[in-house]
Amino acid sequence: MVISFKDSQLERVCGDRADNDTSPSLVAKRDLERYYLLLNHAESELSFTSAEYSAIYDCCNGTMFEPAHLQPGVVFNVQDALLRQGFATKHGIDGDALVVKLRSLTPVQSWALVDKIERFWRQDSRTIFQSICETCGTTVLDANNKYCDACLYFRKHADACDSCGTRDLLDRVTVGVDRGKYFCKACQTNS
Repeated sequence: MVISFKDSQLERVCGDRADNDTSPSLVAKRDLERYYLLLNHAESELSFTSAEYSAIYDCCNGTMFEPAHLQPGVVFNVQDALLRQGFATKHGIDGDALVVKLRSLTPVQSWALVDKIERFWRQDSRTIFQSICETCGTTVLDANNKYCDACLYFRKHADACDSCGTRDLLDRVTVGVDRGKYFCKACQTNS
């Protein structure tokens, strides 16, 4: 594989690290290999739940994380979307706790998260989602989970349809979530 680009700053940085035995191109290759090892290691240290990852991906949809010398703005994107757009309710998470987790990341962990977000949005959706929620049929990020985040939240916190009051929803009908309210399949179909 041949990778080629022109960047005077990177050329100067690689040139400063080169010597008689190692060309600037080999320095760039070596350093890129190191960078990906660092990202992989830092990503393995991230401890977000599948619901939190789902919220992070959603909040950062379409975000360009450049220039690279700046601290990535993941925390700002997420905080804004959680507060202004109701993403915490949508994903059934504690938004404040997620922001605290994001603020505690090291710079390398922050860039590893950016790399994970960018890879998520570049992948074909058929390879991202690994299972189907048994309750509502939506895709689930975590193959070990039988339910999507909204249905998990519903199972823990809701006991009746917000429209008609039907109980025991999960055994009889599919649950739908609309802006933090829970509806049985019949009420969702009628609205």
